[in-house]
Parts: sequence; C-alpha cells; structure tokens
Amino acid sequence: MQLSKNFSLAELTTTNSGLPNVPDADSIKNLTELCIKVLQPLRELYGNSIHITSGYRSFEVNKAANHGAVKPSQHMKGQAADLNNGRAENIKMYNLIKDHFPFDQLINESDFTWIHVSYNANQNRKMLLKL
Repeated sequence: MQLSKNFSLAELTTTNSGLPNVPDADSIKNLTELCIKVLQPLRELYGNSIHITSGYRSFEVNKAANHGAVKPSQHMKGQAADLNNGRAENIKMYNLIKDHFPFDQLINESDFTWIHVSYNANQNRKMLLKL
C-alpha cells in the first residue's frame, strides 16, 4: 500500500525485532498524513531518497526499541519516523524540515546519528529537541 508517491506502508512498518507490527486504521491514517505533509515534500525538496529506520511501532516493538521500558511514543500512533542518511545528510534534512515543513517534534538524536520527526494533524507544536 502506497502512502505517498515514494513511501509505502511496508517501509514505515518494517522492524528487525521479529515482533508483530501491524498498525490499525487510525495509525495508517496518521502515517499517511506524515508522508503527505512532511516526508514526501521533504524528499522532493531534498532530491534524494530517505532511509526510514523506524516508523510505526506496535506496543511490543516500541517496548523492545526502548530496551524493555514502556514509554509513550508518537511512533505507536503512526505519527513519527526516524530518518538516517548519515550525519551530514541528517543535518541537511533536519534543517529542511525545520525551515519548510509543519511538524510536531523534530529531534536531533545523538549528534545527528539520526533524526526523529513527528506530525500531529490536530496540533503541531514545532518542538526542536536534542537528545
């Protein structure tokens, strides 16, 4: 199932955890919004493919990603994706998102080892964070 021209549901639900990772209808709707409002326009402006390392996460997948800790995450609602094209490219993508697109949270993770972006159709807070 294509969520936008260049992003598929399979790409945004892939996990290496071996755990079930099937989004419900609301999560698919949120993933579609994330793709249409942020990821697809980013890809077109950036001009290159974007490597998604994590999109939707089921409860079990999210727990495994957090080393057993149960943490709330926009990934569990289909509202977030982690992107990694390498540090220099991550900086470029971060700045493009920050300067051109709506987002809820944009996080520089571990000195641009990857970036996290979320989109919330109900309220985008434009939060810039560094973890």
